[in-house]
Amino acid sequence: MNKKDRKAFFDAHTDRVGVDLVKISAKGIQTLYLCRNTQGLSRDGKTYLPCAMEVSKPTKGDDNVNAALKISGVEQKYLSLVQGLAPSAEVAVEIIFVFTDAPNDIVDGPYNFLVEGVKIESASGVIELELAVQDPLSYIASLTRYESEEFPAIWT
Repeated sequence: MNKKDRKAFFDAHTDRVGVDLVKISAKGIQTLYLCRNTQGLSRDGKTYLPCAMEVSKPTKGDDNVNAALKISGVEQKYLSLVQGLAPSAEVAVEIIFVFTDAPNDIVDGPYNFLVEGVKIESASGVIELELAVQDPLSYIASLTRYESEEFPAIWT
């Protein structure tokens, strides 16, 4: 996320609300569209269901290009769906960041991952996914952005 958008997001005087949108897909299951929000959100004709989740993406300068996704309050039918996936199933996760007032405009991402590990806590309805970058070299290159605020000499 560039400094301008980061400032808008963290500025206490803005009415803009930023959310992570997550798309989880695998062969043989219906694609899940989730948003880290208390209300659903429509983007490109898809409805993202609200849920409690924690997203940890790698950041610029981070040696580890893996990520994690923790989803809380998951209904039993979805827990069973995840448990039923074969260990060899390729489960793809796409994460983007948008503002709720302009959900079709991507502020940050998309980040594409494959699920590397799954931990399920059935009693509490929690799914934790360990995510690995699909293409590490492209991902690292995408983190290298030369923004005018950080590198003014390039932009003069």
